[in-house]
Amino acid sequence: MAAYTGTSGDDTVVGGAGDESFDYSQGGHDTLDAGGQDDSSYMGAALNPLDVIDGGDQFQVDLVEIGGDYSAGLNLTSSMLVSIEQLGLDAGTYRLKLADGITGLALISMAPGAGGTVDASAVSAGVQMEIYGGAPLRVVGAGGNDRFDLRSGDRQVVMVGGGGDDNLDLQTASPFHAAGHSFSGF
Repeated sequence: MAAYTGTSGDDTVVGGAGDESFDYSQGGHDTLDAGGQDDSSYMGAALNPLDVIDGGDQFQVDLVEIGGDYSAGLNLTSSMLVSIEQLGLDAGTYRLKLADGITGLALISMAPGAGGTVDASAVSAGVQMEIYGGAPLRVVGAGGNDRFDLRSGDRQVVMVGGGGDDNLDLQTASPFHAAGHSFSGF
């Protein structure tokens, strides 16, 4: 697996045909063309509206992973994320709004410690959201058929299903406590 590391400046990189990892958490306005196969791009707290991450072949599984302070808000658009199938949210504070047209986005995984708001209401297709324990979180589903997998009952979660035929799956290893949780649109 080839590994690429960015700088604090504006970087442009074109990956190859194999599985690759990209660490561009240093900042700047970066343009990443991952090429083919299954690629992962770690942006940390540095993803910004001028970054472009293209996963390449949409028949592969490409991941963009972020973490840190996004509490000022970030709109994720189809010009920023192209052919990205998975979005990983590490520990951090989020105020994210997903725009429609992000090609192939099927899974948003929220790690323990990821808190704030994730709003996919503008997305017309369905999205699967895996939500693990941690900080309080508000999640708004997409317009299509969403699947919410709540993997831990030890966080305060507000889930709004959005449009479509949505599914809520409680897969908690610890006892689930309904106090502090709110579910609507299911």
